[in-house]
Amino acid sequence: MRSNETPVAVAADKPRRPWNMGKLTGQKPPLQPKHVRAIRTRLQLAKRRRDLALFNLAIDSKLRDCIWKIVEDTPDRRIPILDRMIADPRFANFRDAALTLRAEAGRQMALQDFRAPHPSEINKAAR
Repeated sequence: MRSNETPVAVAADKPRRPWNMGKLTGQKPPLQPKHVRAIRTRLQLAKRRRDLALFNLAIDSKLRDCIWKIVEDTPDRRIPILDRMIADPRFANFRDAALTLRAEAGRQMALQDFRAPHPSEINKAAR
């Protein structure tokens, strides 16, 4: 090769294979509880504390998202779900939050049909 010639790219003739060819793309199915337990067990046995902490944080964040979705629902639909969460030992980390949300839903149910009295009605009752 002479000094004034530029090297020719040999790979230009061969098309590149995409990095994600043959891989599942898009949304994956959710983890089942047995998969979560298996991942936690493997991380504990490998003594990978940082990875275990990050995995637990991700699972907790997902649960928090689910809880906030429940909060946005109407109180009559929210209360049975929160009651099941409070009774389930798998949600022990969120028991206090679920109890608070349950109490708020109960207050909303109690005040659902409340109508504040008009001032003239208060004056009539005071006489």
